[in-house]
Amino acid sequence: MKQVKQKHIALLIVLLFSFVSCKKYLDASPNKSLVIPTKIKELQGVLDQDVMYSGYPANTILSDDNFYYTYSNFTTLADVPSKSYVWDSNTDGLDDWSGIYSRVLYCNTVLSVVDGLNDKNASQSEINNVKGSALFYRAYNFFEAAQLFAPQYTSTSAQQGYGIPLKTSPDAEDATIRSTVEQTYQAIITELKAAAPMLPLVQTVSTYKTRPSTVGCYAALARTYLVMGNYDSAFKYADLCLQGYSTLLDFNNSSDVAISSTTPFKRFNNEVIFHAASRSSSGASAAFARQMVDTFLYASYQANDLRKTAFYKINAPGFTFKGNYNASTSQLFSGIAVDEVYLIRAECHARKGNGSNALNDLNTLLIKRWASGTFVPLTTANTSNILAVVLNERRKEMAFRGSRWTDLRRLNLDNNYKRDLVRVVDTKTFTLAANDPRFTFLIPQIVIDNSGIVQNPR
Repeated sequence: MKQVKQKHIALLIVLLFSFVSCKKYLDASPNKSLVIPTKIKELQGVLDQDVMYSGYPANTILSDDNFYYTYSNFTTLADVPSKSYVWDSNTDGLDDWSGIYSRVLYCNTVLSVVDGLNDKNASQSEINNVKGSALFYRAYNFFEAAQLFAPQYTSTSAQQGYGIPLKTSPDAEDATIRSTVEQTYQAIITELKAAAPMLPLVQTVSTYKTRPSTVGCYAALARTYLVMGNYDSAFKYADLCLQGYSTLLDFNNSSDVAISSTTPFKRFNNEVIFHAASRSSSGASAAFARQMVDTFLYASYQANDLRKTAFYKINAPGFTFKGNYNASTSQLFSGIAVDEVYLIRAECHARKGNGSNALNDLNTLLIKRWASGTFVPLTTANTSNILAVVLNERRKEMAFRGSRWTDLRRLNLDNNYKRDLVRVVDTKTFTLAANDPRFTFLIPQIVIDNSGIVQNPR
């Protein structure tokens, strides 16, 4: 036990100075002579590194139906974005996998030593924050991994389907084993519920929006339950989140949103609950910059909807996205914001038959998005298919955040909303049929070779 503990501690120090790749996680043999941390602030420092809130998956954004590439732009793409764009059968998510499991390794290392520190100057709230934060980050990254490398959750197949490796130890010699899909989602839920009471209720700009919070746990739980189709629990946690924090940006207020600017939103703005950003490696940032907004998506915004101007700019022959809550052209927002939580609660209301409540949530959001005096509130009398309206607003509000890929996967289970995706590159057509196995990415071959775990089907 002492030898294993020394290995954990040594690995923590390595993490303080370097980004650990997936392969190193599987093969690492750290130097056991390194200095042992003695302060809780050192562990907090590990969790405050920018790797914990940046470098989140890009393949979800590169594979959805919110955009297209002109042929000339397609020919300039790096190998990974070009393969993701056409849903190449041999595409794996090495960069996304490495980023996810490196963050998981940070969390595991912190959790393995936090209870053994004898830091007399540390308050219980500081200790709780470190433990709760590590649990949140680990759960958040397990969720991200599940959207790429595990099949869509269904109640009938979750016990049999292969999920993701639930790495909870920093020991590189521990076996890598794929859980079931059910075990994957239950682990996410368990860790978020455990983290919630350890954390401050909210994070603000004056604290750190990149740090987890109680309402962040509630929002992540709502998101997780929504993907699982558990609308009662998704509603419960969306509601708890909004009881704790419900600030929305007003697109009519220039101090909230600079509509005509190329960067209309402030980083860490008041709507953000937990800030995270996508990766920019393997040509991802260049690929984002070349994306042209899907013609039908752009046309779905009405004239007085300020999102049409705040989110997009003219870039012949069409429009490109600028409505990034990360205020960057190289990394897109991958966190959680209040608008998403309102949309989750609205969808749960709609699916549970509470149409008027669903529209109340939509109205609360949309009145902040439309030009003053132009928005006509939605009512059960003037809205026919409420769920369809909610899902349409969800797509418009959350464009280019990576959530569309998750929505496509879960909505493919419903004959009313499933859809085949089509790309045309020069004269060649590529199709991704609803529920195609390629909605689940291949696990990187290096992981298969090192661990012997089962590959996803093709």
